[in-house]
Parts: sequence; C-alpha cells; structure tokens
Amino acid sequence: VFRPPQHLELFAAIVGTGWQLVTLVLVVILYAMLGPVLHGNMYEDRGEMISTFIICFALSSAVAGYASGSFYKKFFTTARSEANAQWQKAMIYTIVLFP
Repeated sequence: VFRPPQHLELFAAIVGTGWQLVTLVLVVILYAMLGPVLHGNMYEDRGEMISTFIICFALSSAVAGYASGSFYKKFFTTARSEANAQWQKAMIYTIVLFP
C-alpha cells in the first residue's frame, strides 16, 4: 500500500511544478490587487505586469524544488532505502520538464 509510484521522479516533478504555478498565480494576483495601493497607478510603466510575472516565475522555482524534493523524500524513510534513491533525476525533471 505504501510503495512508491512506478515513475516517482516524474510524479515528484509534476507535484513541484504544480506548487510553483500555484505560488506564481497567487503572488501575481496579490501584486495586481495591491499595485495601486503600493505605488499609485498600476499600469504606469509599459510591461510592468509581464516583468512581474517573469521575476515571480524565476523566484518561485525555489518552491518547485523544495516541494519536489520533499515529496520525493517521503518515500525513502531509512538510510538503506535512500541508497537507491535517484533524487538528482527528480530535480533535473523539475528543472527541465516544465519550464
């Protein structure tokens, strides 16, 4: 019942990327809502929301790595089982698979 999925590395990458997208959407929506409060006119500069989106996407990659790594680690509870772990492959999938 508590065995890992067949493609655990891929599944962990999908979970991590999902958390990245959730974080990204929440931060950009909060920025759009608080924009007029923080600095007056929201659309003062051209491309401000796009720049915000790109910067938040890059910063939320840390959330993806943490979520993917912690999800992958849950399936290896002992040091002996962790010896066969391929967490590097899970991190590469997280970085490359869903940019």
